[in-house]
Order: sequence, then structure tokens, then C-alpha cells
Amino acid sequence: MRTKYSARFSAFSPFTAIVAGALLSVCALAVPYATDLKYADGTVSFRLNEPADNVMIVWDNGTRTNDLGALPKGLFTTNIADLTQPFRVVVSRSAPGGWTQTSDDNNNTVKFNSPRGLAVNTRPASPYFGRVYIANSAAGTAGGRSVGDGIYVLNTDQTDALGQGDTPLTAGLDFTTGGASSPYRVKIGEDDTVYITDWSDGAGNLYLADPNLSPGSGKLVFPPLVTNEFTGTIGVNPVGSANNHGSIDSVVVVGSLAQGNLVVYTVDEDLQSDREDATKIMLDSVWRYDIGAGPLPYTGEPPAEPFFRNPAMGAYGGQFMDLDRGPDGKLYLANRRSGGNEPGVYVIDESGNLLWDSVTATRELNGPTAADILAGTVSAAVSPDGRYLATISYYDNHVTVVEMKDGIPDLTKYVVFAPFGTTSAGRYIAFDAAGNIHVISSGYALYRVFSPGGFTIATTGSDGTFAVATPPSVVTVVASANTTTEGSATPGEFAFTREGDLTGELTVKYVVEGTAINGTDYEILSGTVTFPAGAETATIHVTAIDDDIAEAPETVTVRIESGQRYTAGTPGSAMVTILDNDSPAISIATKFPTAYERTAGDYVAFRLTRLGDTSVDVYVNIAYSGTAQPADFTGPDMVAIPAGATTQDFEVYTVDNNLLDGDRTLVATVATGTGYTVGFPDSATATILDDELPSETDKILFADDFDTDTSANWNVLFGANNNVDDKDVLFAYDYYNLDLVPPAPNGSTLGLKLTVNKYDPTSYGAAGVNLYPKNLSLSGNYAVRFNMFIMVNTVAGTTEHALFGVNHSGAKTNWVRQTSGNVQNPAFDADGIWFAIVADASQVNGLGHVCYTGNGQSNPAMVLANRSPLDLADVFKSPPFNAGDSGIGGSPACVPGITTANWSDVEIRCVNDTITLLVNRSVVLEVTNSTPYKSGTIMLGYNDQFDSIGNVGAVYFDNLRVVRLDTVTPKPPSITGIVVDAGQAVITFTATGSEAGQLTVLSSTTAEGPYTSAPNVTIKPLGNDRFEATIPVSGPMQFYMIAR
Repeated sequence: MRTKYSARFSAFSPFTAIVAGALLSVCALAVPYATDLKYADGTVSFRLNEPADNVMIVWDNGTRTNDLGALPKGLFTTNIADLTQPFRVVVSRSAPGGWTQTSDDNNNTVKFNSPRGLAVNTRPASPYFGRVYIANSAAGTAGGRSVGDGIYVLNTDQTDALGQGDTPLTAGLDFTTGGASSPYRVKIGEDDTVYITDWSDGAGNLYLADPNLSPGSGKLVFPPLVTNEFTGTIGVNPVGSANNHGSIDSVVVVGSLAQGNLVVYTVDEDLQSDREDATKIMLDSVWRYDIGAGPLPYTGEPPAEPFFRNPAMGAYGGQFMDLDRGPDGKLYLANRRSGGNEPGVYVIDESGNLLWDSVTATRELNGPTAADILAGTVSAAVSPDGRYLATISYYDNHVTVVEMKDGIPDLTKYVVFAPFGTTSAGRYIAFDAAGNIHVISSGYALYRVFSPGGFTIATTGSDGTFAVATPPSVVTVVASANTTTEGSATPGEFAFTREGDLTGELTVKYVVEGTAINGTDYEILSGTVTFPAGAETATIHVTAIDDDIAEAPETVTVRIESGQRYTAGTPGSAMVTILDNDSPAISIATKFPTAYERTAGDYVAFRLTRLGDTSVDVYVNIAYSGTAQPADFTGPDMVAIPAGATTQDFEVYTVDNNLLDGDRTLVATVATGTGYTVGFPDSATATILDDELPSETDKILFADDFDTDTSANWNVLFGANNNVDDKDVLFAYDYYNLDLVPPAPNGSTLGLKLTVNKYDPTSYGAAGVNLYPKNLSLSGNYAVRFNMFIMVNTVAGTTEHALFGVNHSGAKTNWVRQTSGNVQNPAFDADGIWFAIVADASQVNGLGHVCYTGNGQSNPAMVLANRSPLDLADVFKSPPFNAGDSGIGGSPACVPGITTANWSDVEIRCVNDTITLLVNRSVVLEVTNSTPYKSGTIMLGYNDQFDSIGNVGAVYFDNLRVVRLDTVTPKPPSITGIVVDAGQAVITFTATGSEAGQLTVLSSTTAEGPYTSAPNVTIKPLGNDRFEATIPVSGPMQFYMIAR
């Protein structure tokens, strides 16, 4: 039921005159609003969360007003000597539709290195209305700002609410013991009490404090955790009968202690009905505590059963969870899981029954195997009016806003926007009272606020009233005929629908976008559509203009612009595709540019693109050339592009010829044929990387093939957070017969196996092991070469790392722990430069494949370079590699039993001050060694950076050699290829003996010159003296040259 605006403001005759008699429905979409209303001694003040087109102060039952005009965001003060209470501040604005950032990243108060929780006070009757509380879980720096471990309180305009500056507020609570999991989530109670969760194991709890986080106001809602007397563990399953809770992820609070009706719903990582049973069946479930008037800490027994038992995650904790409550009492449980096969969101009724989940809803729409639309949800929030559910993804920070009906999300009506970027890690999302969205990201170390735009009027009263008014009609659009063809008599069609007020004629503005050109590719669309009086629908047509140019399908998109008499609903945009009717023209491009000769099942890939008629199958002839010989590869001579498709990929597989013949180019060319013409470009080039190396005779500085037990020649160092010696260091290990790992490239089945944290169940067992050759010290130019096989765990907790490094003292253990809290035996005093290759192609906390160095401190791992496995998905393809439940490439690892399992060839190349990691002859990471570690020994190792216990995860090393590298005389760069596509030129070239930082791209508009440095160029090494330069192109034709 909609509450009419006129009923709320019927006495405000000057204001209703300004609105010109329009009836505006109250709903939470809006943008600017006023908080901090104060009046004393003739001075009135208030604060705006963002700029407003018009602000009025209204009092004396609406008979008197003070029109202030347009105002900027921030605190505003004016004098009105005869103002009487109550008064209202009426804020209006008309802005383009679409989620737009209103906060300023340059504001120091929005920078947080480790944000975990966020809450906004949405209670208009509160003196703290609009306040924002942000939980920062670890001291550190963000954007040059030093922040601490605690709570930060901001006003709606992102100014400091309490004058705390960079110093966190703690209310006297201990947030240090909980590490990076405390403070975690923040919620605001019905009486403005601030509730804070502690998700750590040893100190897990729920705290409360007053709205100002005053010293000493902090209290424990539940008793502190105590050690389980039977297991000797604390804060993990089983929690033990002496505890009535475990580690608390998130909460919903209803009622208050003062009213004697406090109810707390918790998401508990550890609690189960049988608190002594280690069988994990109820983890991350929702529990209800009827605390009433207290006292605190609440020592009552937990419920016999969960309020809602998590059906997907009951067997595994450690996930990022969240809980929110809609205005009708429904609960919304966010459930982030790396595999993405479990629902991202559950909806639960007031009795604890499951009403809806996002996986089931997605698959009802998109098929039985469709990926959850809300996968990766780390936090979910319900708008104050219950009309919208907003979620933020941990993995890519994307926000999804879904319309709801009767509290149930409608996955046919949602929008997605990127509030930060496309990498991890999103952390929390919240609505304010006006419907703006607030988000935090630890990956981007920022807090941001977004407005949905449109025309809105928000009224805040000094008597604790608040209302947001939007226009009476909501207009949506769909493509009722979503394709049309050049020369066709049947046009495309957009159908507009309005809901709400149908009286009177309504003209709606829309913006025309897309790849097709308005008036060139189709008859002109005016940008407006008119609903006759009483009409619910109106249409416009897309009539294609025929030409004789072969083109790709082109799009026409219309996007509704909100106005003062209507609001753009969902969907607010739609697209029609114009198909071409000319004879197909076929071009080709490289998709996967390299393949490693020795890796069985590896391939290069090309993409055919069709312009013109897409209504028929096209059979395209392919010819091959280049320095690769026909015996070096297998690929198709003909590729079919099916009807309706504009692109078709095909693969060319390598054949190992066991010859040292260098890298070879493979050129695929579109040959002439029937039913198509040859487009441009007509050829594309890929490279087959040779696996053979020049003779290492007389260059070997150290070697171990691990076919015999050489453990006496190695020093083994180990570190574990829980001090438990849980490791495997197995020399001459028969990995073929014992672990079903295929033979290494030299045919051996014996090697070195390393793993940690697999056998002992003691908690907090993140660990690392390092092996150092005895009496080996290296300097100068050399390469460390070995074969490596990484096995991925098959249980949850797949994120483990193979380690190897150079320039070590051999006296320190180099490893990393990412699990927060319960620090017992931290990694300490590391040295050298070492690489960590992640097994499961994940990027937890933004870290994928990493190069570390030691900094001699208690948290020793300093990142020198970091690369997302996604960047290498075209190198370590899946298959032949398989990184487990991620389902993607990017890591040279395999799960057990995969038929395409392969070893990798690894090389750490040390040349002058450049250290390069190559895997299968492709550059993974490269750093300039500016550290003090210029010489030393080598290291092989393994690291489980998390406390969760895996099963089969391990690394196997074989055929280790350290080889002296001869000094290379640099040779002039030589360009091997150039491709211009999508506004950029990509130049591939060789430059023997050069580093990327020594190379420059020069450009000129004439071949004769003069040449100057080309702007905005990126140069990256491809390995084996090969490089790739990417240059933005626009304007006149350019000539390029590579200089050293």
C-alpha cells in the first residue's frame, strides 16, 4: 500500500503549491536529506548529505517558509528569529538516474585499511539520525592515512562526527585480541545502542556501547569464551558446554534492554545443538536469544536448535556471513562461499522457515546449472521501505540491487553497478533512511556512498518525522521485439509501461545509446515517448536503414531519464539488436597467444569474427604458416560459425618434437571459401614455446634429482602458528605409486614432497616449511630450475601455496599467515626473496601469485609483486590444469585424478638486479631487487596461510638444478608483430639482453620522423627475450620504433 505524500503534508499549503498539486508516493529511492536539525536563540542549523537543488525551512503548520535555494553538502546555519517548533527541512533535487557516487575519495575520513563493518542510524527520532559507524579491524595505513583498530563515527556528509580524527573509538572494549576479525560487523539498535561483533576464534562475542562509544560504555552481551575442557580448544567447533556461543559473524537486534524485550539473532560460526560434538552440521546457522532486560553478559543456555539451520554451510565455517532484517520481520542471510554453488542469499520468515534462496531462484529462471546471480555475496541490506535488497560481492565488489515484492527478491528485476572496481574485496553494504547505498571495500581501502538519482523531495522534522517523496508514476521499458534486420519490414520495438498515476498525458524522456548510430543505422529516435491519458503502455520502433556494408550486429539501447512526474523503475533500460543482411566477411584474431610444447593438452587459440549476415552457417577454411612446422601442431582446416553466432573460437594443440628448435610462430589465416569473403585482419599469430634448453654442461652449480634420500644435504626449517609440528618432508618419495602423480618430465617417479597442516587437528595451524641446501651460497647471474607439481585439496580450504626463493640466509622460516586472530607463534624475521604460487587460482585478500621479501619484523612478509591468477588464465588453461572448485585456469595445479595432469617447468632467473619467475617459459612475476638481499642460498617450501585443515594439498619437486648464466650482450630490439584493435596497438618484439624498464616506444606521424616517446605505453616481458607493448591509438596514422 502506498502512502500519499499529500496526506503527510496537507497542512503545508506553500509547499504543496510549489509541488503544483502533484501527488507524490512515499518510497525510499532518494538522495539528499537533512539531519542534525537544531534551533536555539534564533539560529537554525542542519546538515545535508549531498548538494540539493532547493532547500526550504517550513514551520507554523506549513504557513511560513524560508526558501534557501540551492545548497552544497555539509553543515548549514541561518538565522530565523521567529521560528517555532516543530519545523521541517524540505530538500529537493532532480538528478540523472543511475547509481552515482556522492562521497569524495580525497576526504581523509573515508580511508580505511581494514574495514569490516558499516552501519547507518536510520531512526529519524534519534539525535544520532544519519550517523555512520565504520569498524576497522586492524591498525595500518590507507591512502596516506594512519588508522587504528576500532570504530569510526561519521556524519552524513562524511565529516568527523565526534572529533576523533584518526584515533579509533573502543568504548573500553578489547578489539586487539580478535585480530583482523574484531571489530567486525556493526548494527544499530532500536534505542541507538551500537552493537559490534567479534568474529575471532579466541575472543568471539557480541559487544554493545552507547552511540558515542564513550569510554567505559562497552559491555559484553555474552560471556567470554572459555576453553573446551575435552578438546583444549577455544572458539571453534565444538565450543564446549561451558559456552553459550561461538565466533559471531553478524547479528540482528530487535527491541532493547531498557524496554525489557531485547532479542538477538546471531550468525554463529561454531555453535551447534550438541556443543561437545565435533561433527560439523550446523556451522554458520542463525540462533535466537531472548535476552529481555538482561542482565549482561547473558548466561542463559542457547536454544536447543538453530532458529535457521544453514543448509549449505553447516559442515564448514570460516565463511563471510551477514544478517539483515526487513521492515516486515523477514531475515536475509548473506552466505559468501568461494565455490559459488551454495545460495548467496537466504530469505527466512519470522518463524525461522526458509522462504527463498538465490540459487533456486536463479535456476528457475536460467536453467538447472546456472550460476547464482547473487554468488559471492558477503553482505546484504534491505532498504528501509522493504522494496529493495542490495548485496555486495566479496570477489569483485559489484553491487546488485534487486526489487522485492512482499519481501521476496525478484531476480527478473535487478541492476548491477561497480562501486569500486572489479577486484576483491567487498566487505559491507547498508542503506540509509533515504535509500542511498553505503559500501566499504578492504581491497580498495575506501568507504563510499552512492545515490540512485531521480527527482526526490526529502523532509526531515525536528519532531522526529521523516519522509521521502518521489513522483507518482514509475516507468519501465522492455524490448518487446528485440531484433530487426536491415531491409526488413518488421522493426524492433521498445514497450514502455507506467504504474501508479495514469491520469493525464505523460511525456517520458529517454537517452539513446548503443553501437548503432541514431539516424545513420536506423531512423531517428526523438528521445521522448508520450503516454496518452489513461494509457499504461506506449511504444517506439527501431527501423533499420539498409546499406551495403558488412557489419557486426549493432545495438540500440534506450535508458529512461527520471523526471519530476515519473521515476525510472526496473528495468529502466532495454536493447534492440540490428542484424546485417550483407554477405559475411570473416576476420581472425589471437585469443590465447602461447602454448607450452611439453604440456600435454596445451594449445593456442584463435577467434573468428563474422560481419554481415548472421542467419546462416558459415564454413571457414583455415591455412597455417609461420616458423612452426606441420609436425609441431594439430589444428582444424575448417571451422564452422553456426547461424546466429558472430564469433567462433578454435584451438591448435602443440606436439612435442623433443628438439631444441626455439620458440616458433604459428600464423592462422582465413583462406578463401564459399559463402563468405575474407575480412581484415585475415591472419593472426601465436607462439609455441619450446621446452628444450641449451646444454647445461659445465654450468651446473648445484643439483638434486631427489631420486635418492639426500635429506642429509638439506636444512629443514618449520613454523606453525599453533607450534604443532605438522608437516611432510619426504625425500625420494614415490609420488606415482603413492599419490597417483604422473612421472616427471625426465621419466622419474621419485621426488621431494612437501606439505603442512594436514594431520594434527589442533586449531590455528597455519604453517610453512622451508628447505635450504647446506653450504650453498650464490651470487651473480644464475637460474634455479626445477619441475613442480602442485596438488589441490579436495576439501574446503584449498588456498595453499608452493614456495621457492633465492638470496636466503638459510637460517629463517619464510611463510605467511592470513587467518586473523589467535596469534600464537607468528612468522618472524624472514629474509631473501621468495615466490608463492597459489594452488586454487584464488585471490584471497587480494593476494594471488606473490613475490615476498623479509623485512625483519614480526609480520615479515612484504609484498614486492602480486599477480591475479585471472591474468594467467590464458597461460595455465583449464584444462589441462585444474585448480579445483574455482573452475578457472590461472594456476599450474591439478586436483587428484585429473587425466590431463601436468608437471610445470619453473625457472627463477637472477640477472643483475632483476629477478624473474618463469613457469613453462611464461613470465609470472618480475621484480627489481632493491632489497638488501643480494646473495645467499635457495629455498624450496610449502605454506598453508590459513588455519583450516586440508587433505591432499602438497607440492612435489623434481630435477632441481642451479645453472650459471652467461653474460648476454644486448641486441637491438626487433618488432615481430603489430595488431591494432579496440583503440589500441599491441606490438610484440624481441630484445635480447634487455629488461622492460630499459625499453621505450617511440612514435611519429611519418616514417622519416622525428620520433618522440609515445604516451601511456605499457611494456611487459613475455619471457625468453620477448616483450609486448600496448599503446592507445587515436588520430592520424602512427609509425613506431622500439628503442633501448
